[in-house]
Amino acid sequence: MLIGKISLQGALKRILNKTKIKNKIQNQFIALILMIVPCCVMIACLDIVSSQYRVIREIYNAITVFFSINLYEEEYELCKYYSRIKLYRVFQSISVVLIRSFITPFLCIIIFGNSVALIYLYIAVIHSLYKNNVLKNIVKIFDVIPGIIGSFILYLVYVYKTRSFKINFKNRFFTNAIKNPYLNINIIGAAIENVNMYYCEEKKHQISYIESYGEYKKKINIYYIEEYRELIDILCFLSFIIFYLVNYLLCKY
Repeated sequence: MLIGKISLQGALKRILNKTKIKNKIQNQFIALILMIVPCCVMIACLDIVSSQYRVIREIYNAITVFFSINLYEEEYELCKYYSRIKLYRVFQSISVVLIRSFITPFLCIIIFGNSVALIYLYIAVIHSLYKNNVLKNIVKIFDVIPGIIGSFILYLVYVYKTRSFKINFKNRFFTNAIKNPYLNINIIGAAIENVNMYYCEEKKHQISYIESYGEYKKKINIYYIEEYRELIDILCFLSFIIFYLVNYLLCKY
């Protein structure tokens, strides 16, 4: 309930609306200041204290996880909004939740520590608000390895459900993993639901086109969206449990 009431994006929007600044670039700059400066101060303080006390370190972990789940809730709010426009955009947004709100932050905590995870989450929030290309590329760099991990997890689900090992990535699995960390997850997710995946291939100074993955006869609908969302919810919960087990073992030994 607390997570549902507190929204990082919503709070930031309300603050920026009160400033009445209409210039988009100025708004982005103010958003960066409002998000990153308090973040750096909090990180510096918590790093100093958590290095001495395990209880404080666990609180630090809890704060990071809170922001992660908060972003997860906000991504699903975007899904509700997009569901009125395009079902495929909803499908893709649900895939982003698994990577951006769970696997990437948790990997950042385990490998680099809470500081990097918090910075990543703040950048992801600002990118969700303004769709800035620079922030988009930063988030993508963070999401490459988690995207491959997420693809592998979903592939295991696909094999279990369909009893088949074959998915046609058109020989672009590793290209997709680098250029768009979420695309392979979308393709596997669509294969799990037995629907085709359509992706808009956008190229600078060239004609954009729609790329189709899969040869399924079923058409995507709300039922498949809800079923896929339930699957991602389960995987998010499992990633949460695995994170705490790994983190506990690392702290213990």
